[in-house]
Amino acid sequence: GAGNVSLDKNRQELSAAEEEISALQAKLADTEREVEGKRAEVDRMRSTITQLKQMLNEEHARVWEYQLGAEAVQEEKEELELKLAALQRHYTEACAQLLGEEANRVYE
Repeated sequence: GAGNVSLDKNRQELSAAEEEISALQAKLADTEREVEGKRAEVDRMRSTITQLKQMLNEEHARVWEYQLGAEAVQEEKEELELKLAALQRHYTEACAQLLGEEANRVYE
């Protein structure tokens, strides 16, 4: 009678609810996989960013070394130019002295 009808109705509702729960669990599993994928992607990006920062720091260090090297070379060049100027002065003075001595010898 009427009791069986309501029992059947309850079973159908229960069955529908179980299907809905199954569908939601499947959706949840998909979402969790998606989240894991995104996490992995974020980790890869972080790793890439870390590598790029490291490369940038190494590049900065290299530029710094080049600048220091260039400054050292410039200082050395200036020192050599001073030495060269001094040598040229000595040479000029020595030549003048020799010429003077030659001239004296000629007039003796």
